[in-house]
Amino acid sequence: MPIIEREAKVAYYPMHKCGNTTIKQAIYEIEHGEPWMPDSTSKSDDMAIHRVYPTNWSPFERLEGPDRAELFCFAIVRDPVSRLLSLYLDKVVDMKMHMRGRNRGLAEELGLVADPTFPEFLDRLDDYGECHPTIGSHIEPLSTFLGTDASYYDRVYNMREIPEALAMLSERSGVELDVGQRTNKTRVDGPRYEVSAEDRAWLEKAFAEDYEIFGDYF
Repeated sequence: MPIIEREAKVAYYPMHKCGNTTIKQAIYEIEHGEPWMPDSTSKSDDMAIHRVYPTNWSPFERLEGPDRAELFCFAIVRDPVSRLLSLYLDKVVDMKMHMRGRNRGLAEELGLVADPTFPEFLDRLDDYGECHPTIGSHIEPLSTFLGTDASYYDRVYNMREIPEALAMLSERSGVELDVGQRTNKTRVDGPRYEVSAEDRAWLEKAFAEDYEIFGDYF
């Protein structure tokens, strides 16, 4: 189900690794009259916004009746290649969620590499997802959380258009939002990662439905 903000009359359908943090921070500012401020600069505190506005892990559900008529429904999408790479760098390379606590035992039982390369991660994608529910929900296709009909939405934004989404929220709510406010940037040092043609082809095939439904917006 979407995050509904009644002041701005919007329904935001969140999707992992698609500008979630930025939009939730903006909604928080609209509802509370002040910017979201984590308790510290640690990543876990910065991500606490997702406890205030959880990303629903249940499948997509359409709004019906008065809510659908009144609310501006929107979502943000991202090319699956970029989205899965961001997941890999953030949750696997940086945070190593699959090796935390009880997850380590399952990872070892499944014979997973603690520090996989991106191709190794893709080769065992479902197994890495099984090791931690966060990774598991992040590898779901866009269609799981956003549905199979892009025309349902009043607007579908891509990642480059997040400033436009913030401007829309500002206009509809009357709250002046900082379109340059921080986003959840993956903390991984080193050169820019280049996805091989083979890995790109694999992802395009694995997420073919997402390309069919939302490809025009990537």
